[in-house]
This record gives sequence, C-alpha cells and structure tokens, in this order.
Amino acid sequence: MKEFTGDDLDQIKRVMVDMGNPMTQTIAGRVNQAEMLLQGGLIENADQFLQVISTGRLEPLVHGKQKELMCISEENETLSNGQKCIAVFTDNHAMHIMEHKSVLASPEARKQPERVAVVMEHIQEHVDALKETDPIVLQLLGQQPIMQQIPGQEGSPNQALPSGAVSDQMETATPLDKAAQSVKQPNLPTMPKNPMDEGQG
Repeated sequence: MKEFTGDDLDQIKRVMVDMGNPMTQTIAGRVNQAEMLLQGGLIENADQFLQVISTGRLEPLVHGKQKELMCISEENETLSNGQKCIAVFTDNHAMHIMEHKSVLASPEARKQPERVAVVMEHIQEHVDALKETDPIVLQLLGQQPIMQQIPGQEGSPNQALPSGAVSDQMETATPLDKAAQSVKQPNLPTMPKNPMDEGQG
C-alpha cells in the first residue's frame, strides 16, 4: 500500500471513478458473463458476444432497452397529465401497451375522462401501428404483426368471399371439415307426377 498526504494531492482537480464488476477483470469471468447473457437473450449476435468478452461492458447491450423504458416512463407522466403522446412504428408496441395501461390502474384515474381518453387513444395508436406497419419491418424489430381478418368471415356463412379466399379457406380446413364436404347427399325418391298437370298448358 502507498500512503498519500494532502500536499501530494493538492494538484488534483477531479477524480473519476468507474464502477465495475471484479468478475469482468478476467477473461474467464467475461466469458462466463457473456454465456449467461446469451442464454438470457440479451446478446443477439456474435459481435455483441465478442464485445462482452473483450471489454466486459454491458451498457451497449442494454442502452436501447433502457432508452425505451425511459421513454415509456416519460410518456406515462405525460398521459397522467391528460396530454397526448405520439406513437411511432418503431416502438415496441406490446411493451408500450402493457406499461401505458398502468396509468389507468386505479379507480381515481378512471374518474378523470380526459386522462382515460388520451390513454385509450394512445394505446389505439400502437394497435393501429401493429395492423398497418409493414409486417417485414415488424419482424425485423422482433414484433408480431396483427393479421387483418379476411372480409366475409363475419356475418352470414353464405356471404361471398373475395377471389382466392375460397381456395385459401379449403387449405386451412380441418380434416373433419374436408370429410364432411366429401360426403355425398343421399338420392331422394322422385315424387310422382300428377296426370292432370300434364294435360294443362
């Protein structure tokens, strides 16, 4: 150990301390940490895996998620004040919906019509984004798009379907449905004709 006096430190203007985990100071510790993060789904590619092993820093892995959580928290405060927020198609819509509904998770909050209106409107924006955003973009973002319902599925079963929908419906039919469609109707006996009707006309 080395001792210091006030005279030794009088020229120091500022001291910066970097908090770290002793586990990340060794290669074996960083490899173990990277493997745990990989199993937990926090590491998404090989570059991130190597970055954890070489530096031991986790901030780049969680930076985006932390920013989105902070954004959700700020939006909740805005919605609580009865003010509107804007949803964009790159949001994690499921996470936003689950967190925004907590704004109305009290009887007192639901007694405020303005707050209820802005929260429900904002949640509907996220639902619309899941319906209208290009499914390829949503899949790249790791989100599940909401499939649009085929017209004709609601209402009368005899309602006309759009072109191509019949074949699609046949492909998705269950084996029981296909078997029922393949059963032939029994031939009913022909009713006898009235001789009096043949002479008229």
